[in-house]
Amino acid sequence: MKKHHRIREKWNWPVCLAALSSLLALGVAGRADPSPRTAQPAWAPKLYAFCMETSDAKKRSLPEQVRMLRELGFDGVGYPLWVGEELDKNLRVIDDSGLKIYQLYTTINVNPNAKPYDAQIPGAIRRLKNRPVTITVLLTGFPPGDPRGEEPAVKILRELGEIAAEAGLRISIYPHTGQWTESLPYALKIVKMVNRPNVGASFNLCHWLMVDGGKDYQPVLREHAGRIFAVTLNGATVGSKSWDALIRPLDQGDFDNPRLLATLREIGYKGPIALMCYGIPGDARDHLARSIAAWRRLRARQDGEKGTELTFTAVGKEYRFDTGALRGTLRPDGRSWGLAPLVDNASSTTISGTLGLFSPYRLLDAGTRYLPDGRDWISTAQLLRDGAVKVSWQADQNHPFDMTAVYRWASSLTLDLSIQVAPRRDLRRFEVFLASYFERFPAAFVCAGDGKPGFVEARESVAYWQAFPRDDAAAAIIGDGRWQRPPSEVAWKPVARYAAPLGMRRDPKSGLVALVMAPPSDCFAVSTPFGQEAHRSLYLSLFGHDLKAGETATARSRLVIAHGITDEQAVALYEAYLKETGGRRAEP
Repeated sequence: MKKHHRIREKWNWPVCLAALSSLLALGVAGRADPSPRTAQPAWAPKLYAFCMETSDAKKRSLPEQVRMLRELGFDGVGYPLWVGEELDKNLRVIDDSGLKIYQLYTTINVNPNAKPYDAQIPGAIRRLKNRPVTITVLLTGFPPGDPRGEEPAVKILRELGEIAAEAGLRISIYPHTGQWTESLPYALKIVKMVNRPNVGASFNLCHWLMVDGGKDYQPVLREHAGRIFAVTLNGATVGSKSWDALIRPLDQGDFDNPRLLATLREIGYKGPIALMCYGIPGDARDHLARSIAAWRRLRARQDGEKGTELTFTAVGKEYRFDTGALRGTLRPDGRSWGLAPLVDNASSTTISGTLGLFSPYRLLDAGTRYLPDGRDWISTAQLLRDGAVKVSWQADQNHPFDMTAVYRWASSLTLDLSIQVAPRRDLRRFEVFLASYFERFPAAFVCAGDGKPGFVEARESVAYWQAFPRDDAAAAIIGDGRWQRPPSEVAWKPVARYAAPLGMRRDPKSGLVALVMAPPSDCFAVSTPFGQEAHRSLYLSLFGHDLKAGETATARSRLVIAHGITDEQAVALYEAYLKETGGRRAEP
């Protein structure tokens, strides 16, 4: 597309990424201190559920498990290492849920007289290429610490380590009570003998407490920081030798998890953290909801926002919130208008316009505009156990699909939205047009440009309604006639291909900056009127592909409110979001 617009600033992406450690302080990856609104150390480990399926009273299927975990706000899952067709089938289920697989475990027998592992294990590792998964191995075949296992173990781990390295994966020894490497220090001794950069060990809290509970774990973690590849934690009762007391929901027990998290942060641990759930009785949803709420409190404590709850509170038909940095209402008077109002606590500036922020507005496909629009289509809402809000629209004669939207605070300045659509019939090039309307914020920008991406300012001299599609196919969707269907037809002008699905509005008076963003796979266009136009809006066009009846599809997006950030900092925040979601930036 022809460039006929002004680029505010130019940068290169590697420089932006190098600056992340000081820029994530704005509360996107962690929780920002609202006063002063400056940097916090960038440490925001993902939390995933591990062994949650083993004792669930509801005996949920894998699709039911991942759906529940997604609703509760977990980032991923850990399971046994499947092989063959079962692996391929389960990968599809988990990928469709939007969760990541962070750990898959298997057993290795280091006794030379036994078969070391299933012959299908190498192939399974290769099929996991470039995923963010660690392969954890439980080593058996000899009594704990028996030196006869050392030579064969080194040989086997080097073999698997080479296979994993080719796939971009890591192998981690899993210390497990009663097995050959039940002790973490002994597992780390084997790691040193293997001497391969992608072979390390796991810190499993419950097994540490059972085997080495009388020792301080901090010196071990500090000395071997670079070899700790996986971590599991849970609530626990110190001094007990009962599994019921050593594996508890995160809100129970007297083990000092804040100290453990502080130690992991100190040693620079970069990986996700597993919530150990093995053997916890009852409905898994109940203890998982309590644990993730406790996790959010722990993370708030780590980032210094004591007493602040990143949750919504039901008040009549509405859902109120005060994150410490922002306050306001979701679903004013029970309407699907997103956040309205949204107020900055430090300056008392009202950020949202009357129609709110992050509201699913127009619902479109190749042949139909579905009316009423999303904000007028009758919906219901419920407060989830982790403090998020789930809004539901049920299919009817005018809408051949069900839709849900889950609003969840990721930090005091960051709101995440996940929209899921389940069509009752095939939908061609389906779109949810996500709308955000601001009060003031007269300057609008989109991250765009060819070769050297920068923020393009939406000026009236270019066009009234300006669209920035992902590619030519996305531009064709915008121009397929859907925007000429009444009411309120719009003539969008494709201005440039976006460099990233990242829109920005600035309010010079308050210094506030609003960012809307989504993974490129989930968003095919960013749109806006010229900056000073009365709507003061930004839009994300979500989905943009065919949906089959009986299937479900999910699109993610994020709203960030920041103060006084540069364009480069805005891009760095977007790159951090991409890393979280596993999405990729569109190629320039």
